[in-house]
Amino acid sequence: MEPRLLALLALASVAFAVPIKVPQTNDCATQCKASTKMNYNKGTTYVYDYRVDYSTSMSGASEDSAKLTLTTKAELEVLGPCEMALSLRDTRLFHSDAMGGLKAADGEDNFRRGLEASALRFSYGDGAVEHICTATREEPWVMNVKKGILSAFQNNMDDLRTDQNVTETDVTGTCKTEYKAIDRGYYADTVRKTKDVLSCMDRNDYKTILQMVPYTESSDLQGNPLMKTTHECDQVIERGSYLKSTKCKETHVYRPFSNGQDGVTTFVEQTLTYSTYKQSGYTRKGSFWRCLFVNKK
Repeated sequence: MEPRLLALLALASVAFAVPIKVPQTNDCATQCKASTKMNYNKGTTYVYDYRVDYSTSMSGASEDSAKLTLTTKAELEVLGPCEMALSLRDTRLFHSDAMGGLKAADGEDNFRRGLEASALRFSYGDGAVEHICTATREEPWVMNVKKGILSAFQNNMDDLRTDQNVTETDVTGTCKTEYKAIDRGYYADTVRKTKDVLSCMDRNDYKTILQMVPYTESSDLQGNPLMKTTHECDQVIERGSYLKSTKCKETHVYRPFSNGQDGVTTFVEQTLTYSTYKQSGYTRKGSFWRCLFVNKK
């Protein structure tokens, strides 16, 4: 894959995990929380359209931008009350050309093969992802993409109609997160979650040109103040059933090169939209690597 594609992918929420081998076990989940807001049927695969667009530019200096777009079908197979498996298919990768449009990226075939090679099992208790489990040591960039999809799939509210502040762990790190109920429809609820990115812990492996060191002091400031980041998602959830859609917007402004909103800026837009469902095949259980859904060295 071209270095520039790897660099753009690294601007997305990068997470590494050191897995621990757990031989010959059948369950990814270590516990199973009773479902109160979600109801996914065992033996069913829920199919979602997933898309993420990255755009990096020097705001205020040029109208040119470097763009990267990833599209794929995300299939979520329900293995049990708190067990699911994520598989990807029909993956495409595009980047900007000299005319400002998009073209198929060099190395797209290798990229597709890496993402679609194996399913990623994970524990899912009433909207929360606790563990991810894989039978092979996947490349970090493969895990990053899959963790990004699971982050869009996650909702940690106790009640979809009640605002709530939580500490949530996903591909971004462990962050203070505000959930707000913004629309109470007859069939579905819409909620908005906003992350306080400067509060995020376990984020030291976020890839920038700066060398990071672990910082674990008891402080509201845990993130890198040189990077101004906003992260907001809207989720639509079919009442008592399944996630219909997630749309996230993220902005990164590198402060040393910025003047107000001008400077080196990366915009990320992520969408996960329910498409259809089908009866499942069977994802083989057996030995796997288990790790927490969190950034680790």
